[in-house]
Amino acid sequence: MCVTIKSFGHVFGAAFTVAAFCSTAALAGNLTTLHAFAAHRDGGNPHGALLQLNNLLYGTTLAGGDHGDGSVFAIDPATGKETILYSFKGGRDGGQPIGSLVYQGNLLYGVTQAGGKSGVGTVYSVDPSTGAEKVVHTFLGFSDGQQPSGGLTANNGILYGATWAGGSAGGGTVYSVDVASRKETVLSAFGGIGTGQNPVGTLLYLNGGLYGVTSNGGAQKHEESGTIFVVQATGGGGRTLYSFDQPGSFNDGLNPWGGLIANGNLLYGTTYGGGTDHCGTIYSFDPSSRTETVVHDFTCGSDGGYPFPTLVAQGGILYGATSFGALGNCGGSGCGAAYAFDPSSSTIQSLHEFSGNSDGGNPEAELFAAGGMLYGTTFDGGKKGLGTVFALTP
Repeated sequence: MCVTIKSFGHVFGAAFTVAAFCSTAALAGNLTTLHAFAAHRDGGNPHGALLQLNNLLYGTTLAGGDHGDGSVFAIDPATGKETILYSFKGGRDGGQPIGSLVYQGNLLYGVTQAGGKSGVGTVYSVDPSTGAEKVVHTFLGFSDGQQPSGGLTANNGILYGATWAGGSAGGGTVYSVDVASRKETVLSAFGGIGTGQNPVGTLLYLNGGLYGVTSNGGAQKHEESGTIFVVQATGGGGRTLYSFDQPGSFNDGLNPWGGLIANGNLLYGTTYGGGTDHCGTIYSFDPSSRTETVVHDFTCGSDGGYPFPTLVAQGGILYGATSFGALGNCGGSGCGAAYAFDPSSSTIQSLHEFSGNSDGGNPEAELFAAGGMLYGTTFDGGKKGLGTVFALTP
C-alpha cells in the first residue's frame, strides 16, 4: 500500500512536506497502553519524554488541562492511574510545556514554549509532592531567546537548554539558568543560514561542552540542512562541528530534530529527513575527527520514518521512535514506529508499529528505559485521539 504525506507540524509554527512511500508490515503486539488522554482536566498531546521518580512516571502535555494550555502529570505504571499535578493558565505561569522534565533539589524543572511575561516561554519548577508551580525564568525574546525548543539538561545545580528563536541574532540561543539564584545566561546565539539556526532537542553535557543540533542552516546554506554544534558550558560561545547536506543530495541526512546521545566514543542522533529514501536517518558522529556516518536510512516501512525523538541507549542497543511512517489510521501519513538499533551490526528491529487507534500514534518524544521496559508517549491516537502513555517490552 502506498500513501503520500503532504504537510504537517504543530510546534514552533513548523510545517514540512515529504513524498510518497510504501509499507507492508504488521503490528508487533508487545505494547501496553497505560493511559489515553482525554483533554480538559486530563491533558492532551504529550510531547516530552517521561521521567521516573519514586515509582511514578512524570511528563507534560502540550495541550489540555484546566485551561487548555497544557499540564504536568504523574502516572503509576503499575495501575495506569493518572494524576494532574499542575494545569498551565497560559499567562505569566507559562503555557504549552514542551520537552522532558529534569529533577533537581526535590523539584521538577521544565520549559514552556509560550506564556510568561512576554508570551514567549518560561523555565518553571513544579513540586511533585504539592503540585505548586513557580516561574524560574521568563524569556524576553530578542535579548535572551524565545520559544524553548527542548528539554533541560542539569549539571551541578545549573540547568541548560535551547530556544528555537530570538537572541541577539534571531536564530535561537543556548542558555543556562542557575537554580539557586535563578540567573539566566545566554551562552551562545545563533543567527544565520550559513552558521546554523533554530537549535532543537535536549543538549548533551559532555566533558564541559554542550553538544546539540540546529534543525536549519549550516555551511551548505540550504534552509533545512541543519548542523551539529558544541557550546562551552562556562560560556565563550560555540562552534559548528558539522553541517548536513555535505554531498549536496541530503544522503547524509537533513533537518535534525532529535538531540544527541553518547555511546562509546561516538555520538548518535537522527535526522528528520534526507537519506536514500528521504525518510530520515540514524547517524553517528565522531567529535574528534568531526566525521558523520549514516548508520541507518529509514524506509517509511516497518522501521517508520521522519524521526523527531532523541535516541536512548541501554545495554549497547539504541532505542527510538519515528513520528511518522509505517502504516496506520493517521490521516495517510503513517503513525510511526518504535525500534531497536544495534550499532555493532547496524541492524534495526521494529518493536511496534503504531496504528493510531487504542495504541496511539505519532510518538514525538524519546523513550525512557527502566526496569527492562521502555516507556513512552504518543502525540495522537488513543480513545480520544489526544495521545497515550505506553509501556513496551524490548
